[in-house]
Amino acid sequence: MISPVNGHDAGSSPRQRKMGWLGSSEASPQYFHGNLRSILEAALTRRALALDYFAERQKLLALGFSEEVLATKIQAAKDECGRLDRLAKEQEQVIRDKEQKLAEWEDLAQTLESLKSREEELAKTLAAIGENERAIPELEAKQKALDTEIGQKQARADELGAREKRLRERIAEQKAELQPLEEKEREVEKTREELRDIESRLAQRRQELSSTGETLPGLRKKLAARREELSKAEEEFEPLRAEETGLQEQLRKLEQDIEPLSPTKLKEFSRKIDALRGKLDYVPKDKEEHYAERIEALRREVQAEIDSNR
Repeated sequence: MISPVNGHDAGSSPRQRKMGWLGSSEASPQYFHGNLRSILEAALTRRALALDYFAERQKLLALGFSEEVLATKIQAAKDECGRLDRLAKEQEQVIRDKEQKLAEWEDLAQTLESLKSREEELAKTLAAIGENERAIPELEAKQKALDTEIGQKQARADELGAREKRLRERIAEQKAELQPLEEKEREVEKTREELRDIESRLAQRRQELSSTGETLPGLRKKLAARREELSKAEEEFEPLRAEETGLQEQLRKLEQDIEPLSPTKLKEFSRKIDALRGKLDYVPKDKEEHYAERIEALRREVQAEIDSNR
């Protein structure tokens, strides 16, 4: 019975079905069985000849054959055995070659099966590639939409960054503007403290005035009298100021004239200082200390200049 799938006999073996696609009669089992039958027959013949050699020899001698005839027959039998041995070896080599070829064909069949499986996998891969290619336009559209969305978000981020920068600059400007205000607030607070101190002293002074019985008109009169006294004192002090200016001018000229001094010049300079001191004897008592301190300061300056020039 022929199989509708592969066209081979349904009763054949798997190995026969694998080799059947080659279309060679040499791969059939009958071919190998025939060769094996020939080899077995040759072997049996050779064994029979070996076993019956002595019996045949006795029979031939009994029939009157000579030793020469027996030798000829024996040689013919040996030649036949040699031919059968060579034939058996040739058939064995043919069988080995066929078995090797059969193994190669089996490997080839397995390779073909593997290639067929690989072809199926490639077909699936190509189908998947086709599906992916069909999905490419949709993916490109999605990618384009994503790029657009990313661009919008990037623009929004840039806008927010610029806005944040402007806000930071504005905050920095406001901080810079607030620093003078803070300084002014500190000044105002300091002024408030001074005002509170003045108010406290005024309140204390009012309390003292109220306790002594003095009134504001009386204090104003005292203040006017003090101002008049101060004006008179300033008028009296004007000649003293003019004289002080003249003395300072004389001292300046003396300082300009000072060079590395000799003891004689030093004594002369001391006499001039004493003379200046004598001229100031008419200064009032309340101003004497002031002019004495100034003269002493001038003396120290002159002495320092003298020491530095020595």
